[in-house]
Amino acid sequence: MLVVESDDSLRDNIVTVLSAAGFEVSTDYGDGIKTVLAFDPDVVVLGADPPQLDCCDLLSEIKGSKQTHDIRVVMLSPR
Repeated sequence: MLVVESDDSLRDNIVTVLSAAGFEVSTDYGDGIKTVLAFDPDVVVLGADPPQLDCCDLLSEIKGSKQTHDIRVVMLSPR
């Protein structure tokens, strides 16, 4: 799983829970879609305000590419 979340505390909590459940988790998303292609996650947990990325652009890139369109994306939004 790839976790893209700007809130450090929330990101750390998500990673802790997912890792404890046995998932391989990465938070290295500095290269956007290139990271998604390289890590090849089954799921991307995408915060509504990720740093250095526009969440809608990244979502569009993931869903618009034949290589990544099958990746599930879970969006986190405030409230």
